[in-house]
Amino acid sequence: MKLKLMPIMMGAITLTGSLGAIAFPLGATSFAANTQNTSSRQLVAQAQGQGQRQRKQDRFAALNLTQAQKDQIAQIRKESREQMKGIISQDQRDKYKAAIEAGKTRQEAKAAMNITDAQKAQMKSMKQATKAKIDATLTTEQRTQLQQMSSQWRQQRNTNQQ
Repeated sequence: MKLKLMPIMMGAITLTGSLGAIAFPLGATSFAANTQNTSSRQLVAQAQGQGQRQRKQDRFAALNLTQAQKDQIAQIRKESREQMKGIISQDQRDKYKAAIEAGKTRQEAKAAMNITDAQKAQMKSMKQATKAKIDATLTTEQRTQLQQMSSQWRQQRNTNQQ
């Protein structure tokens, strides 16, 4: 156990730039080590969010969209975000933001929002409507390609979760 804490302690010393963390016995967790752990979780959560946004952009990049299609999809997404703001209260958004800033995962942050069943139903309906609008902007070939890519992503995600 003491050996596992040593890298955390050394990382904390490095991050804080002070030797104050050395004064703590190796069997105890220092404030600096806890801070480092929280910062690491925040960085991971941010990276996951950025990765997810990048995958969504890559998803449409593979479809060779025209500029008009890109503009339409951007508008649809913007409208969808605005509608989402009407479903989720400011208090719920604040809880989500606080949880993320506290180093919680996105899943934990969503749980902290206490979304009602009615809100879940509204969001599901909105998501389906948004998908239908985006599908309407695509050609038949692009829709087929998107469906194939989506199936592959689902399979990969299910494999990764197991």
